[in-house]
Amino acid sequence: MDYKDLYAPYTGDGATVERSLIWLQKVTTGTESMISDVMIETLVELANGKEFLEPCPCGCPLKNKHTHIEHYMRQKVKDRVLSEFVAKVEATLPKAFNKAVKKYEESIKPPKPRRFKKLFKKLSFRKRNKDV
Repeated sequence: MDYKDLYAPYTGDGATVERSLIWLQKVTTGTESMISDVMIETLVELANGKEFLEPCPCGCPLKNKHTHIEHYMRQKVKDRVLSEFVAKVEATLPKAFNKAVKKYEESIKPPKPRRFKKLFKKLSFRKRNKDV
């Protein structure tokens, strides 16, 4: 089945698959490949019998035939962008956290006192002399 036939019920007010792709690129921060993957998944869902009815469940005041399907795809792209961001943060956060903890631990360590070194040397010298 052709993708234009699948999308035909949502094109009554001038919407097309191409215009939907352009709109998704404008309103989301997803990459082109991510947006096209979401579009393909949505078309597969349409082929499997999913329907996008009016009004849009997000509560927006728009009453176009294509609003619901476009908002559905926009949300899927946003979810993917967010999941990629979370994965990157989870990958880099432990390293950054460990560095920060290490710096903090180094900053709270008291400096090694130099004057005590001389005192310890004197005390150890006295002990040696008493033993002899």
